[in-house]
Amino acid sequence: MNTSILSKLSLLSGAISKPLSLQVSAVIDSVYPEGYETKKIQIFNIYAAFLYSQDLTKFNGIEIFSNKDKFQSHLDMLIGFIYAEQEGLKFKTITTFSKPIHNVMCTLAKVNNIDIPTRTFGITKISHYIQDCISKYQSLPVNDDKLAYLNGWLITSQERRNVVVQLDFLYVKYGRYFTDKIHDALRIYGLGQKTNTLQSRIFELINLLEVVSILDKKGTIESFELLLDENNVQVTFYKVFQIKLSECIFKNNNLVAFNRALITSIEAYESAFINRRVYPSPLKPFIRPKVLQVQNPPSFSSGGKTSELEKVRWFADIPLQIKDEEAIEIIEARNNRDMGYLKTVLVSHFHDIKRRQERNKAFIENGRVKPITGNVGGRGAIAHPIGSVHLENTVATFYHYGIGGYKGTDYDVFLGFRSKTYELIKELNLPTNSTLFTLTALLVIEHPKITPAWLQKLQLFNEYGKRQGYFQVGKKFILSSEKERRGRNLAQQDVVLNDFSKLIVDFIVEHTELAREHLKSIGNPNWMYLLLTCSHNQVFRPQTSAALYQKKPFLFVYLKKKPISLMSMACLIRMLIVSPVLLPIGQFVVTEGFRFI
Repeated sequence: MNTSILSKLSLLSGAISKPLSLQVSAVIDSVYPEGYETKKIQIFNIYAAFLYSQDLTKFNGIEIFSNKDKFQSHLDMLIGFIYAEQEGLKFKTITTFSKPIHNVMCTLAKVNNIDIPTRTFGITKISHYIQDCISKYQSLPVNDDKLAYLNGWLITSQERRNVVVQLDFLYVKYGRYFTDKIHDALRIYGLGQKTNTLQSRIFELINLLEVVSILDKKGTIESFELLLDENNVQVTFYKVFQIKLSECIFKNNNLVAFNRALITSIEAYESAFINRRVYPSPLKPFIRPKVLQVQNPPSFSSGGKTSELEKVRWFADIPLQIKDEEAIEIIEARNNRDMGYLKTVLVSHFHDIKRRQERNKAFIENGRVKPITGNVGGRGAIAHPIGSVHLENTVATFYHYGIGGYKGTDYDVFLGFRSKTYELIKELNLPTNSTLFTLTALLVIEHPKITPAWLQKLQLFNEYGKRQGYFQVGKKFILSSEKERRGRNLAQQDVVLNDFSKLIVDFIVEHTELAREHLKSIGNPNWMYLLLTCSHNQVFRPQTSAALYQKKPFLFVYLKKKPISLMSMACLIRMLIVSPVLLPIGQFVVTEGFRFI
């Protein structure tokens, strides 16, 4: 057992039940006051290691702590475990933690109304008591796998010095034998490296492999090694680079140092695994980006600090003892839960817009058009009634005269919606900030590279009326626009649509057709752009600072109609309003999205 690495072994966290863990911690604190934090952690971990070696999980000690003989036997075997599994250490060294543990356990016995005599521990030889403890422990069943796990993983440098290798993440996910395979390769690699070099190289290499294990969602040896085969390893390491780069920028670390460390880790991987034919070399050379000193490094805006509601919603009740990647997965799952609900709300709104569009097509065909003047029938009755009660005629009338088609003083009144402009525009199903927000937000969820500026610049047609921003190549449908980058050649960015996003784009084209035709008729060149909004009187081309990218009062109302808690709604609304990027935390994959402020 290697006591120096026990705190790094995640499986020990499940050996002691929470009630007993709290009790033992309290006893340790009472025996050792402030200033002994390292010793406290060591005592607790050694006890957890003993329980783990005996195949005990969530041990509560109820039977043992209520019987003096059982408690004494339990303590004796614990002391025997410490001495028996510390081969190579001097008695003096072993005494530095065996005696404190014995004192803590005796105090724990007193807490449970059991009187256990204290013992002396010599620093030069084994006493009769300790020998008896070793014999009792050695009479217990032996689990070689668990004892091997407690030893951790060491490799030896060129100068014959030991270097610790943290392979716990592999052991937990893939088991002992696969971990041994990686360990053996690293031991051979270590023999050719000087100690200082080996320590830094191993740290960087393990960091590399740990991210690969995160990318392995299936969690099998086969799927892990598939990521490292000759067809995939180059792409795998490129994904690792992207993840680690986003993490580096997020933490505001030095980009040059990060890049140097990543290249070093790839070189160490080649030396340890490829050169010794543990894993094959890539079909394509590894990407080794050269990063010079960055004058103004990029940074991520996370939309400000999280609110108290968000902290409760996303970060509450995450165990402190679990590994970082496990915590990130929990946070990511909670974030995905909220994003999944948001998408459901937006899709529902999209369907409402589509249904209204189809309804209005029927109204246009069957409704009666109100004349500009003389809307009087027999005996003074209204010949063509309009308004909210007669939507069929209202919609037919508007689409007959078009945007700004009534030259009188009030188009609202003419259409029977006096002081009801918002309701009129909704029933006419005109493209507005609200409808385009839903459609473009769904596009961003499907294709996170899309940004407001990219959409705002997207021209559906060129000046000659030929499609240019949305076209088909083979069986693929592509949306094409420009992003602000260095140099004209890097500006264009194409997005290959999937079935759902193609459906959205087709609807946007149909939804904005009336606005586009109106601009063409008055000679306004903005008709070429994809995103257009309009009222019954005029047409607008949204700018990046327009209300399309601002707070959405309609969304507040729409969320309230759905079965969601107030806390969830508050978090979702804030996420929409203040988040300039969508950041999947779990794997640190940064994707650009709408800037809603």
